[in-house]
Amino acid sequence: MFKIIATAVLSVALLSPVCSTKKVFEEKIKSPKQTYVVFGADWCEPCVKLKRLLKEVEIAKKIVFLDASKPWVADILTKLEYRGIPYTVVYKDGKPTGVVRFGLPDSLIFLIANVDPN
Repeated sequence: MFKIIATAVLSVALLSPVCSTKKVFEEKIKSPKQTYVVFGADWCEPCVKLKRLLKEVEIAKKIVFLDASKPWVADILTKLEYRGIPYTVVYKDGKPTGVVRFGLPDSLIFLIANVDPN
């Protein structure tokens, strides 16, 4: 069973763009357009499911995914006073807009309703 879970986690992780450094993240959120960011982790089952579902509706490539296991990402989450992961935040001009969703259902519904797949 562990092998099946590990394979599923690995395949989902490879499907979605993940910012590997703080510098890359900061560049992505500088846009004057809204940037949708999902904080999650590969060990978090709801986070993995969210990535998979976003891939299925073909909007995963338009969302920035951050690994909450990395110290620099954990620092960002702490400043945002997050409640848990998955945690979805909308950025504009390099700053959070105040639009936040927590958990799989709220994040999924919000992202599907707001992210243009085109």
